[in-house]
Amino acid sequence: MLNWVNRFSIFAYLDNNAYEGLYNRFELLVGAQATEMYTDAASMKAAAGKHWIFGHLNYDLKNQLYPRLKSSLPAYFDNDLLSFFRPGIVMYIPYGSQELIIESEQELPEALWQQITAETAHIPTDIPETDFVRNFSKEEYITAVQSVQQHIVDGDCYELNLCVGAAAKVDHLPALQVYHTLNQQNPAPFSCLYRQEKHWLMSSSPERFLYKQGDTIIAQPMKGTIRRGATPEEDAALKLELVADEKERAENIMIADLMRNDLAKHSKTGTIEAVELFGVQTFPTVHTMVSTIKGTMDEYAGITEVLLDAFPMGSMTGAPKHMVMQIIEETEHSKRELYSGAVGYITPAGDFDFNVVIRSLLYNEQTGCLSYHTGGAVTIDSIPEKEWAEVQLKALALERIFKA
Repeated sequence: MLNWVNRFSIFAYLDNNAYEGLYNRFELLVGAQATEMYTDAASMKAAAGKHWIFGHLNYDLKNQLYPRLKSSLPAYFDNDLLSFFRPGIVMYIPYGSQELIIESEQELPEALWQQITAETAHIPTDIPETDFVRNFSKEEYITAVQSVQQHIVDGDCYELNLCVGAAAKVDHLPALQVYHTLNQQNPAPFSCLYRQEKHWLMSSSPERFLYKQGDTIIAQPMKGTIRRGATPEEDAALKLELVADEKERAENIMIADLMRNDLAKHSKTGTIEAVELFGVQTFPTVHTMVSTIKGTMDEYAGITEVLLDAFPMGSMTGAPKHMVMQIIEETEHSKRELYSGAVGYITPAGDFDFNVVIRSLLYNEQTGCLSYHTGGAVTIDSIPEKEWAEVQLKALALERIFKA
């Protein structure tokens, strides 16, 4: 199916990679063949809850949501701040099922199934070797971490997610193969291949931003990471070490509390609860600490208001949110754009699910710019050299795809 979807200039291919216990609706969900586009909050709001829509929110949408903010840093990706589409074709495998369901406004599902099964399963392997240029040196990043810590000492903030951008020039990127390789090396529960014309996202995101089912809304912020062990015994010991680490727990609880406040904006009084604190999810290369916050929407809450009023997600900003976004703009060297944003869908019933765009590659095929960002949470207890090492580790996981 991935080969077949690749023929469309606008599509979203969302893969759960068989992860369990994450409020899953689908094993796989695809929206393709755009019939309408929505590129502002008003048109998105008008369409939400009437039919399927798929799309994205860029991190820099913050400037519209928080009018006193701005973004004047250089851009790599240069795409729309907000863009959703109504698909002519929707395909999905319900969670726990092996049945593919096809919904189509124009073509017969049987004809689409014949097209899909007629496609070859072969995916080419010609990923070009590529050298990325990062926009922070080690020394510059350490200085930036120290600057953030001074803000914490001064009482401006408690925690801030600080990111490094990197870019390379690639004339012809086989985005399908890059995504396939990325997803093989790091299968993740919120993985996606997403295209809007010249703009491509190849993501192995492990993190959910926001989920809605009926009047229930759920956020699952991730904060706190440790590597996998070489043996089962070491792996188990590292998980215990992560849960016991005071710095990692502090990171997690601050962001969980921030997301609790964001959900409370449109939840009934007394319904916000922490379903789980300091849970650990295991991925191919890391263990990550996850907390789950749940609330019940009040009767006046709109679908898009719930989503936009919690954006950008606290795990990619810090606390307090408005102040740290100002500091991020002063400290980082490039716009984040779709990185730290969200990609997802809204169903005809008004339910939705959106990821956090991390562990991702962005490609503008018109300019040939291939880019990514990596980062981590800075607290008063952060060791600047270790923060740089974490940035390096996350970057190498993406860059290894382009090494012979």
